[in-house]
Amino acid sequence: MNPRMWFHGLIAAFIGAAAGSVDSGITLMITDPDRFNLGPQLKHSLLVIGILALLAGAKMAAAYLKKAPDPWDASQPDRRQAG
Repeated sequence: MNPRMWFHGLIAAFIGAAAGSVDSGITLMITDPDRFNLGPQLKHSLLVIGILALLAGAKMAAAYLKKAPDPWDASQPDRRQAG
């Protein structure tokens, strides 16, 4: 696998999971509006959403690394050099 494509896949996995965690933050605002809202508790709400995004992104990046662990595997020739 091309290392650049591997890196793009890793970043895409992280961003996709982090973006999905924003839904969880919105759900928190709906289920507990006294503690999580866009008013006085905005800082607290954004902190929780940020932590959720970081954890979800790290988990998905780890799953991607399990699927494609080593882009510099010598047994797989680089496609750019094959042509």
